[in-house]
Amino acid sequence: MDTEIAMKLQEANRRSEGHNEQLKIVELQISELGRFKEVLDNFESSGEKEVLASIGKGVFVKSEMKEKDFFVDVGAGVFVKKSLENTKEVLEGQTKRLQEMKVQLNSEMERLNSEMQEIISDVQKKD
Repeated sequence: MDTEIAMKLQEANRRSEGHNEQLKIVELQISELGRFKEVLDNFESSGEKEVLASIGKGVFVKSEMKEKDFFVDVGAGVFVKKSLENTKEVLEGQTKRLQEMKVQLNSEMERLNSEMQEIISDVQKKD
């Protein structure tokens, strides 16, 4: 196998591994959003007024909710007050975008795998 072909295979494999890592991160984020939605659903149905609120670094404080609105980070350190329903809509939008990203990554990985198989097949034909 000549150097150019080996480099093509190595590059395709490197990109595939990178996409695989991104895919793991996306799947983890989808899972975390799903768990968070379950927490919101349970919160909504329980009618509880007391919650454990994170104050950072795994430290929580018991607090009483005076209203059922949430402050949602919309990016760049900007927080917007949202109702429970609107917060769920934000979660659904984020989940949808992550699902689309997952489809794109899977598609790109399939394309890279096909490219690698084609290179290997060409090399085998030459031998």
